Amino acid sequence: MENEITKQQIIRTIQLETLENLRVLDRVCKKYDIQYFLVYGSLLGAVRHKGFIPWDDDLDIGLMREDYEKLCKVPAEEWGEDAELVQGTSDERFHDKIFGRIYRKKSLIQSARDINEWKEPKTGEAFYTKLMCDLYVYDHAPDDDSEYEKRKAKLRKLAARYKRTKFNSRSDGSLVSSLKALVKNTYGAFMRLTSQTPWRQLAEQYNQLAKETADTKRICNYPVDSTLHPKEVYFPLQMIPFEDMTVPVPHDYDSVLKKEYGNYMEFPAEEDRYHIQFIYADLGNGTVFNIDPIPGSLGEKANRKNKGKNHISRKG
Repeated sequence: MENEITKQQIIRTIQLETLENLRVLDRVCKKYDIQYFLVYGSLLGAVRHKGFIPWDDDLDIGLMREDYEKLCKVPAEEWGEDAELVQGTSDERFHDKIFGRIYRKKSLIQSARDINEWKEPKTGEAFYTKLMCDLYVYDHAPDDDSEYEKRKAKLRKLAARYKRTKFNSRSDGSLVSSLKALVKNTYGAFMRLTSQTPWRQLAEQYNQLAKETADTKRICNYPVDSTLHPKEVYFPLQMIPFEDMTVPVPHDYDSVLKKEYGNYMEFPAEEDRYHIQFIYADLGNGTVFNIDPIPGSLGEKANRKNKGKNHISRKG
């Protein structure tokens, strides 16, 4: 079934499919007595829009370290046929962050940035991923500011190195970009020579360092300064509406949002409403958006399979 569809309709369709991940997470967390809470854009969406920000396309979930570790031990079958939890130590080629995510298992998505910036080292294939919920782990932060800054700097370096060990950086052709890509790719190649799975070691180092401090007054999602608050700002959690669900959010979400966004109830200018520029999205449920099949993309491959015909199809 083919039809014309607007950008906003595409985003909304993606949002509703991603929401299914949140339903699975919510069910799993209730069953295993795990606390999670909305953060970043998802928290802002819950408070300002009672759901997704209209131009946002993923979900941001926070968990304390002990809850995240409990979540990682949940049997794989609990996630069902359509969702999966992937940790930073995973070898999956679609996972590019040092933290965990819940993915829609059968989906495939790709943005223009994926094509332009990253490729698989062995095959040269452009990066792609899946519909996701990001899982941001909150740890106890040192009460001493100088110790906090030192740890944050170390963790930031580990997080930055993670993707470089899995993927090669692309250049835009300029001298500066080419030199930067050369440095990053040389580092990645060296790390892959020293270990078959250097990203695992980086993720393990990150986790060990992040949870080094326990029972302090402040918590944060390293290395993001705006998340650093006294623990009582986050807990006890409270429940508010999100789409057709009721979900947990930080106790004093007003303080969290003001530190992150300032006057968060004010809508940003049209040009500042950032969202990922998808060029291809197969939601894994019969809905496929082949928006811009540029060379080397999943969309181009789909077009070749469909004999050169661009398509936007939806389950009927």
